[in-house]
Amino acid sequence: MTAAGQYSGEKEFLLNMHYYGVEEGLSHRLVRHTFQDSRGLIWISTEYGLNRYDGHRFTWFTKEKDGLSSNLIRQVIEDANGWLWIFSARSGREIGWDFIDLMHVRTMEVRPWDEIYQVFSSDGIQSCIAGPERVVFIKTKAGTSWFLDSDGQFSPVPLPTNPDLIPKYISNKRTIWATETSGDTISWLEVDMQGKLLNRFDMPGCLWCEPSGEDEQNQFWFNCRIENTVELFYVESTGNWLRFDLKQTAFGDISQSFHSDTHRTLINPLNHTRWWIGNQFMGVDHPSGQKVLVFDEKYPVDLI
Repeated sequence: MTAAGQYSGEKEFLLNMHYYGVEEGLSHRLVRHTFQDSRGLIWISTEYGLNRYDGHRFTWFTKEKDGLSSNLIRQVIEDANGWLWIFSARSGREIGWDFIDLMHVRTMEVRPWDEIYQVFSSDGIQSCIAGPERVVFIKTKAGTSWFLDSDGQFSPVPLPTNPDLIPKYISNKRTIWATETSGDTISWLEVDMQGKLLNRFDMPGCLWCEPSGEDEQNQFWFNCRIENTVELFYVESTGNWLRFDLKQTAFGDISQSFHSDTHRTLINPLNHTRWWIGNQFMGVDHPSGQKVLVFDEKYPVDLI
């Protein structure tokens, strides 16, 4: 299923929804990740190859036909030099990735990562996140951090070499949000590209933390699993972090729908709509507070 919306007034939100599966040309039913490139094309990572959707049909890219390292595609990002980074895994690996191939968005040429970028080996990359304007942040297994900017140039970032520091998100201000684990506490850290610590706050008893995105005021939002509940928090411009009341959403009280590792709140960076994904529930609301879409067990699709 895909959904796309356009807000055109105080009380009007147009939403187009379509369902796609193997019957419509998708190479595999299990989808790991979706990505929209700078030309508007949709790239879908599946358990059998990479799919490109141009609004009319699917085109497959596979190991056998196009020379990818593996057909188990995990994620795709795009850099400022016009290369798609295709992360894939060896057979039997469920989490993470083993290979990075590069595919040019215009020529569809596939090249090994190490042939294009020789700053360090792709085998030495521990984590990789993409941000606004196709910037990319990399942390290596050696503990060093690198930033590929919007001009397509690599530069080092003087972050701490702590192996427990995991970069998670690049903000619109070009700061890095990362998590650090110590015992039963996960801490969020915001640092700039010079390595200066801007914010830090600790989440005792937290099992995991994942970014949700930024709202229309550039406030950073994130989900945390605390005991048997998934909580939602946001960070004000002053640096204060606050818990969002899941009983006060546009859909009413959805707190009972957020209690497992698969439940998330995601913010669309294009229009700042919030996507609520919970137990037998999915909802979309607009920053104005308008309820846009509800999908649950009782009402399969409810467009409002």
